Amino acid sequence: MELSAIFKTVIKSDAEDWHRVSMQTGREVACWRGDVNLRIETSIDDTHVQNDNFFAEWANKNPDQGAKGWFYDLYYNSTLVHRFVLVSVDGARASLPLPRSGTMDVPQLTYRVAEIFDAGGLGEYFPRSGLVVEKNYVEPD
Repeated sequence: MELSAIFKTVIKSDAEDWHRVSMQTGREVACWRGDVNLRIETSIDDTHVQNDNFFAEWANKNPDQGAKGWFYDLYYNSTLVHRFVLVSVDGARASLPLPRSGTMDVPQLTYRVAEIFDAGGLGEYFPRSGLVVEKNYVEPD
């Protein structure tokens, strides 16, 4: 599968198109039901911490002002294709996608990853944060 096809597959999918498995070790995997070689992985261990004390105005304006950045890794077969950052906010009540640097604009692909792993808080916290999803698709660098 070509790289651009992988990204477009993720964007065009819905959260229900992904089979999620949580393990007692803290590892979580979501594989695409259309091709189980396409998967996204994260873990609550130190290997996936992007920033233990994440600071950005949009992330720290909740009752619990702490925030933590986590890596989410997109794989096809055994190849790491792309790495995303989701930010756990308000005592881990939601994981918000990281906007482009210096903006409030979230790439469509990153937003979709947040939807796939959403535990119920994205719909409330995303608009409250002031973040917006980019209208046009831009392929990651």
